[in-house]
Amino acid sequence: MNPHSIIWNRDLVEEWLQTATQVDRALPPVKPGMQTNKMTFYRTWVEMLWDELDPDNHPQPVFHPTNAQVSMWEEVVLRWLPMVDSTTDRKILWWRSAFISWVKIGKLLDIERHTVANRYNRALDELVSVLNSLRYKNAKKNT
Repeated sequence: MNPHSIIWNRDLVEEWLQTATQVDRALPPVKPGMQTNKMTFYRTWVEMLWDELDPDNHPQPVFHPTNAQVSMWEEVVLRWLPMVDSTTDRKILWWRSAFISWVKIGKLLDIERHTVANRYNRALDELVSVLNSLRYKNAKKNT
């Protein structure tokens, strides 16, 4: 499945984001190898998002992702989320896709739950429009 040929809508983007959060929970944690124990190891910002939710409760794998689901995760984490300008909006998109309540997200970010919902909807709409514009550019380039 080529993500550049899909006509994106809110439901489809939400589905991909939810799949990405589920896959991220199922992926093994990144650890330094036996011979790299003296090197500094940096964690990704997605791993740190889980710690912001609850540092003592690490998410447990719920399912074993397929290759297609891991590809969806790569697309979302490596391409889509960097397109969102605000770090706060990235957090809101990621946490809400992980089925975290509006109230808990609002408390974590110290903003009102209505504001969280509005920012989520705005960020999702902007992401859909950017993805569709990229699709249009790729279609125009191929003709």
